[in-house]
Amino acid sequence: MTSSMIRLHGYSWRFRVGVVLLIVSTYPAGVVGSEGGITLSKASLDFGPVALGATVTQKVTITNESDAALRISKINWTCGCIQGLMKDPQITAHSESELVVRTRPTKPGKQAGTLFLYDSRGQSYQLQVSVEGIPAITVKPEVLQFGAVVQGSAPEKPLIIQFTEPRTYAVERLHF
Repeated sequence: MTSSMIRLHGYSWRFRVGVVLLIVSTYPAGVVGSEGGITLSKASLDFGPVALGATVTQKVTITNESDAALRISKINWTCGCIQGLMKDPQITAHSESELVVRTRPTKPGKQAGTLFLYDSRGQSYQLQVSVEGIPAITVKPEVLQFGAVVQGSAPEKPLIIQFTEPRTYAVERLHF
């Protein structure tokens, strides 16, 4: 190394000239040289209509396209109606794992959220999820119109009562 001095604006600076090799990596230890990351088999999931309180699941395949093992370090979601679960968050190089997405709507209507996955390299991935919460019992039509009815006649119209949860129900009384 060579030592030199520089005077600048009334200050003296002494430094040594040499070679310093600085290696900076964005990968944690054990992942240096890795290419790629993970891919999800689906960019979004639509559960469609699901009875309030019922639990339904769908599966998404996660593929590790890198040359090293990755770990799904965290799973977050923005809607209380969805949850993401993995049996084994460690995914070896060039292999697949399964993400189970579960929904259990608690209010009627369309609900949507985002599932966020974070890997051991700090990368994040998103999965859009939607579900429509429907009441456990539906009645069609919602309104029966008989129009003018002649006294003493008994007109009939169909009324369909559908139970959307796998339970046993009994209709005890209908009021008109």
